[in-house]
Amino acid sequence: MASTVSTNEIASTNKANEMASIVSTNKVNEMASTVTTNKANEMASMHQPMK
Repeated sequence: MASTVSTNEIASTNKANEMASIVSTNKVNEMASTVTTNKANEMASMHQPMK
């Protein structure tokens, strides 16, 4: 019985860590994507003729 409890506990901790890790990766990707888009827009606007 004790080993079942501890296995479930480990499994649920791993799941929580995995989910946290996914969220974290998504957040980093989202931020990187925003930075890239901003940089691309900035470069594109520098190439526009001045009005």
